[in-house]
Amino acid sequence: MDMRGATPYIVGMTDLSPREQMIRTALTLFKHNGYHATTWRNLVEEAGTPWGSAYHYFPGGKVQLGIEAVTMAGREVAAQIKHQFATAASPTAALHVFIEMFAVSLETSGYRAGCPVATVALETTPETPQMAEACAAAFALWEAAMAEGLQHFGRPPEEAKRLAVILLALYEGALVVSRVSRSTAPLMQCAAHMGALLSGPAYAVDEKLMQSCEK
Repeated sequence: MDMRGATPYIVGMTDLSPREQMIRTALTLFKHNGYHATTWRNLVEEAGTPWGSAYHYFPGGKVQLGIEAVTMAGREVAAQIKHQFATAASPTAALHVFIEMFAVSLETSGYRAGCPVATVALETTPETPQMAEACAAAFALWEAAMAEGLQHFGRPPEEAKRLAVILLALYEGALVVSRVSRSTAPLMQCAAHMGALLSGPAYAVDEKLMQSCEK
């Protein structure tokens, strides 16, 4: 399937309010440069927002803007996951389109555009617990969207939830490896193995280990 021109985010950069423009700009800069390397000056200047307005919209500064950017990414990617599961013929097809969309975005960015949530999460420190909570909430939305989609195709609720955690972990890991290796191969291999995981024979799960993980 040709995904050229597709975007992992639903809303474009046109017809945005100054506040929304700053949030969208933060998403882009975090994906490309990371959270700590993106300064408040970078954010304000790239968004084209007057300095006074920037502090008016985000009195909490970069932390507040970062939280709102991560929250936006959480909502938009969850919506994209739901859309793919609602329109695909199978869960495997839904995940393939979803991952290929991000693979195209990564490649066309020159392997600079990572996951904005994971990038921020990896840089989160104990001094910014609100940021960590926002990242966790975003990941939880994605897991819930995947679990909902898997249930739509007949997976029992608990099994769907467990698979969603595995699928998200596979995707995030593959995205990191693809970015640093400057190749979409890890992402596409991830998509292929997701299909095998979902359509292959049932496998035994170590229930004792699962229970320890859920504590």
